Amino acid sequence: MDRKTRDRLFEPFFTTKSQGTGLGLSTVYGIVKQSGGCILVDSEPGNGATFRIYLPLTEGEPAAGAGHGEEGDHRARGEMVLVVEDDHGLQRLLEKMLVNLGYRVTVVGGGGEALLMFGGTEVRPGMGGKELVGRRRQLQPEVKVFYMSGYTDDVIVHHRIIDSSIPCIRKPFARRELALKIRGLLGQG
Repeated sequence: MDRKTRDRLFEPFFTTKSQGTGLGLSTVYGIVKQSGGCILVDSEPGNGATFRIYLPLTEGEPAAGAGHGEEGDHRARGEMVLVVEDDHGLQRLLEKMLVNLGYRVTVVGGGGEALLMFGGTEVRPGMGGKELVGRRRQLQPEVKVFYMSGYTDDVIVHHRIIDSSIPCIRKPFARRELALKIRGLLGQG
């Protein structure tokens, strides 16, 4: 890629493709930065690109309760969870995590598909999370919602990607963190 493209590579919503969101690399960048790392890119037109990610080394043991330990009181109590996620790999991972926590899970690939499930009739392709939540709450105001995001806080605030009054879990997250977020949202954890 040329220098002009490289300079904008990690900007949210920047894309060189005719169809795409421009969110992938900005999400990667946000996760790397939140982890205290850096990402470097080497590229020349016609020669492809090499991305190098450097993350800080840790020497300590994981914190107590970290990882995939027992969730205890934070497991499901018969609830249904709807996951709206366009990445197929992440869909499968979230479904597996939630089923292992005891939830009944439905996974859909986008906001329009989710809205149709609940009686929405006018659906815009490519509907984002913020619009989906607003329209969903028009149908059922009591619905419990939280966002999952790989963006940094400054990107979220600057671009108003999500409604700041709604809880958010930052990608990447562990199964225990997801369990705690859901139980806290449902008021039973």
